[in-house]
Amino acid sequence: MEEAVKVRDAATVMLVREGAQGLEVLLMRRASGHAFMADRWVFPGGRVDARDADAALEGALSQPFEAAEGLADDEDAARAILIAALREVFEETGMMLATLADAADDDASLAAIFGAEPERWQRWRRKLDTGSASMVAFLNALEEVAGQPVRLNAAGLHYYARWITPDFESRRYDTRFFVARAPAGQTVQVDARELVESRWIGPTEAIEAYRKGAILLAPPTLCVLEDLRRFEAPGDLARLFADIEKASIDPVLPQLLDKAPEGDEAVLVLPGDAAYREERVDVEAARCPPGRTLQERSGVTRVVRRDGQWWTERR
Repeated sequence: MEEAVKVRDAATVMLVREGAQGLEVLLMRRASGHAFMADRWVFPGGRVDARDADAALEGALSQPFEAAEGLADDEDAARAILIAALREVFEETGMMLATLADAADDDASLAAIFGAEPERWQRWRRKLDTGSASMVAFLNALEEVAGQPVRLNAAGLHYYARWITPDFESRRYDTRFFVARAPAGQTVQVDARELVESRWIGPTEAIEAYRKGAILLAPPTLCVLEDLRRFEAPGDLARLFADIEKASIDPVLPQLLDKAPEGDEAVLVLPGDAAYREERVDVEAARCPPGRTLQERSGVTRVVRRDGQWWTERR
């Protein structure tokens, strides 16, 4: 009997800002030689590592710490997911979501610290990325320069969505999507290893670029961008965060339709689609909380591959 692929916890962060035309989100292109999603434009993020569950990081998050409902089975697992999200943002973008105990403006204070010694903090970024230094050591170094306690800004992460890689994939992730305001004064610096290009872009513009073949997107990224289109008008950023506070986050576990309609290469059905079969949901692997339904919030119920490209549909 074939052994099931282990589902690994992961976190990704949609950094957003108010652009000239409205909401912009940060997309980054993965290196062409990468084993997973090569050349795809993605949000910063990655899998949760053992180091994210280090007991020494228990007090590293901004207080008070409250695990979001449905984020994980227990507080320790939820904390590790949040730490992974914040760590990955720094490793992949060079931007830090953190709070300083006595600072009137956290973003301005951190921007000044990083701007004064950019090479020093880039070295720390590489050390974190390679695992040669711990987050505890990094925060201690940052506190020494700041002259005050520094905490990772968990409150700045807003739980937005949860996607689980289908069971037919060779790599499976239980990915929590967060939305966070981009820290003012800090600029994006791609790591040039895993990610090689970045772009601030509106959701509709990103989808249109994908349709034209200018960028490559994976189905979850495409679906989330579809949902963000509801909030991309000028001044809608506040409405986005207000909507998040009211939303119930249910896991999305796509299923491959057994037989695609003529003309379609493949069809991924999502919760809410008439063809979605609840009895096939791998609840144990997905670690879905008992009694919770699987529901995709944006209204998209299937993603169809046609002529080499994924298209979203609502049925």
